Amino acid sequence: MKLLIIGSTSLVGSHLVNYIKTTDPSIQLLTPSSDEFNLLDLARQDSYLTQEFPDLVINFAAYTDVSKAEQENNDRNGNVWKINVTGTTNLAKLCRKFNLPLIHISTDMVFSGKKSDPGPYDEKHASEGLQNNLCWYGWTKKKAEDAVSTSLSKFTIIRISNPVRHAFDSKLDYIRKILNKADLGQEISLFTDQYLTLTLIDNVSQAIFRLINKPYFGFMHVSSSNLFTPYNLGTYLLTHIKKNNYKLNKSRLDDFITRTGNSTRYPQFGGLKVSASSKILGMRFPTWQEIIDEIVVNQ
Repeated sequence: MKLLIIGSTSLVGSHLVNYIKTTDPSIQLLTPSSDEFNLLDLARQDSYLTQEFPDLVINFAAYTDVSKAEQENNDRNGNVWKINVTGTTNLAKLCRKFNLPLIHISTDMVFSGKKSDPGPYDEKHASEGLQNNLCWYGWTKKKAEDAVSTSLSKFTIIRISNPVRHAFDSKLDYIRKILNKADLGQEISLFTDQYLTLTLIDNVSQAIFRLINKPYFGFMHVSSSNLFTPYNLGTYLLTHIKKNNYKLNKSRLDDFITRTGNSTRYPQFGGLKVSASSKILGMRFPTWQEIIDEIVVNQ
């Protein structure tokens, strides 16, 4: 089997590459750079697929800096839209042309997390239809999902939420950001009224590996089986690793929204349900406490 992995050096994608190499070395991996497989260059993509013709395409490529993405809000000529929407649309068109199945990685931020439509969201829950209810990153990922699901019949969209892993030097994940502030002796302020789920990247790789061997088309969720508040997670994390030189403060998302007027940057009632995906994959998804124990506390 030959797999084309786009975004193979990313936080999530690089883990899958290592996982497959270890688990099944017989699988041939194509891991082109962004220059070799430019999502914005249809002709070059077409030539690459004609030459290599993989059995399956897995797309991790995305602009994922949520805060910086807000600086391009409503800009369809900006990098966020080009990478997340135009690039994914191009890829979906070519997968349709070459009749290639596509696994596309998405996010829980395609849902608003508002009190009027709260999470955690199951796999069949419709993504948010109003742009004003999402941050720009969330809206571009929602439009990317639409491009995939309307172009292809053989697609799997895997939504994840706040992905974390054992180690990754190139980028701080949700947990490492908290630990980094603690290491620097900085004050840490975390919301007590925001509800989210956490994704162990190991589980993403395990899920994709199972889908490689037993395809399923549609939407899937990979995340913790329970919700956390940032403050509760921070307290559990810092207490269990016995950090003493930190100051952890409680804050409220409601107050942040009132102060800034920004109600989309931090979804308040977010997160993903995983029960249906768990049954399809034959996997048990851990609690967020178990994830922290796995990657930080028990190391």
